[in-house]
Amino acid sequence: DRACVGMPVAMFFPERGDHETLAAAQKVCAACPVRVDCFEAHLHERDGVYGGASAKERRKARRARLRAAQETAA
Repeated sequence: DRACVGMPVAMFFPERGDHETLAAAQKVCAACPVRVDCFEAHLHERDGVYGGASAKERRKARRARLRAAQETAA
């Protein structure tokens, strides 16, 4: 079901600053039927594009979730 099947793996691991490759990978992910599941399953990956999110975007999501959990616990 994954839209990335058969795509070059390098497309999903762009070099830092390679915004063109990042955008191409995110475009593939945008049309993927398992995008949300992929994002959740790979939320803690340090590199690559998963579920349409770069490593930086996933870090931001982790921090936001941590803050929300801490606010809920307080």
